[in-house]
Amino acid sequence: MLRRTVCTILMLSLGPSFSAGAAEDLGKILGESSSQELAAVQASRQGMLEAMMGRGLVATAAPFTGAFANSKWPEALREWNKTISGSEFAKSPNGQALLGLVLYANGFEISGIETLFGVEKPGELSPAIMSEWKKLAPGSAKVWKSVKVQWHPEWTKVFGGAAQVRATAQHLRAKTDTAAIEAMITETVPDTAERAWLQWQLANALALKGDVPESAKLLSSLMQYRDNPVSKDLMNLTAARLLYKKGFLDVAAQYYQKVPNNSYYWFEAQEELGWIYLRSGQSENVIAQTNTFMATDFGFLVGPEVYYLRGLAQLYVCDYAEAVKALMIFKEKFKGRAQQLMKAENGAIDLGPVMDVFNQSALRIERISRVVGHLPRKTLRDETIRQLSRSHADLVAEAGSGKKLFNQPQDQWLSEVIAARQAVRTTEIGQRIKFLAKRELQELNDVLTKMQVLEVEIIQRVDSAAKRLAKGESPKSMGTRKGQTGSSAKDALVFKSKSEKELWFDELANYRVDMKLKCASLRGEKDEKAN
Repeated sequence: MLRRTVCTILMLSLGPSFSAGAAEDLGKILGESSSQELAAVQASRQGMLEAMMGRGLVATAAPFTGAFANSKWPEALREWNKTISGSEFAKSPNGQALLGLVLYANGFEISGIETLFGVEKPGELSPAIMSEWKKLAPGSAKVWKSVKVQWHPEWTKVFGGAAQVRATAQHLRAKTDTAAIEAMITETVPDTAERAWLQWQLANALALKGDVPESAKLLSSLMQYRDNPVSKDLMNLTAARLLYKKGFLDVAAQYYQKVPNNSYYWFEAQEELGWIYLRSGQSENVIAQTNTFMATDFGFLVGPEVYYLRGLAQLYVCDYAEAVKALMIFKEKFKGRAQQLMKAENGAIDLGPVMDVFNQSALRIERISRVVGHLPRKTLRDETIRQLSRSHADLVAEAGSGKKLFNQPQDQWLSEVIAARQAVRTTEIGQRIKFLAKRELQELNDVLTKMQVLEVEIIQRVDSAAKRLAKGESPKSMGTRKGQTGSSAKDALVFKSKSEKELWFDELANYRVDMKLKCASLRGEKDEKAN
């Protein structure tokens, strides 16, 4: 109405020389399709329907065909259910494509695309219906990241490479899809989220194959991307691992320290940094590094190997009492943790709150712990679960919007269609959590074996020391270990040889620990004074 008014005012102001044809042109400029164009669109759609459905069904389903030709999408969807659903045409590939198109046009975008992609041989679809789809769902559409589809090369001809990357790249994994990743990179535009994700997967694939230098080159380039879906903390953690693998321990430590303590990757970074200290002969630094996890209960966020690492470091400095303490804490904590993981592996979990957590942008660690503390610790970082949760949330949003227009009893089938797709996501999330639980249980079992070996070693060392003392051997001759270690943080990690004091600083992983080197602890008071 407003556009017609503007055209009328302009015609009057320009005088009689301004023809009706010129007004029509102005209408086009303002975005209003001419009646001839609308008629052409309607005729084209009518011809497409007659070619696909046959004139008999078109006549029978006149309310649907009329609504479809005139882009009256809600009416078209209702009439589909009344006049076409259940027919042989509805079951045909073109019928699926047509229903998907009407669903998409009504805002049910995920259901629409997934209905279309249910066609096994897209090359046999009507070119006319594919032309309609191409106009309706461009490759840049956000929905491509939320769909679950099997991509056929014919779909690329319709929707383009951008849609293919968006729909499939997030599901590709380095271990199994290296060839597909390499081929797809050439289809993407540099410095885009799609290229970044593919490059990230390829960097991982190369690292898994042992080609660390090439992986590092890709990772270095990836870190410069402006539009990057990969967490900066994860990239720093990965860079540290690549450097660690090649033996560049000092530089690897610097990258581990770049991961901030508000990151979900911080716990792994601290643990792996501890292994660098151990390999560097800095056992005391390992003890300081792991003090954070002993002093504070971070629950599910801390893995079992931290306790093995700490016990090993205590063994290296001959602090057998503290090594045994680490063993006892491990047993106490992970007995209950194993029970939680077994429940998760058996599927005895409520997935609703889990998916809610994934779909909230900002959550405090206390809230997260309450919701997913009984689940595998890598649940929050799992990209598969994150994608499925996001897709599920988009389906919930579609269902909510749809209820505003389709809220009659005869519209129940729409709710059922969306609910079925939501159920698929929920089931897959549950299966993924079971897999992660099984893997963490195996990790726990492996660490338990190591802890048992550590326990035996402690017993043997204590027994050996006792026997040597019983023979009258001087404690001094048994050797001492001296040393001092530091931290790059503002409060240094300091170890001295004559004090049992242990001081806590507010910042996480930022201790100063003063301790007696236990390998010298059997030394008598006179010997200590002599030093």
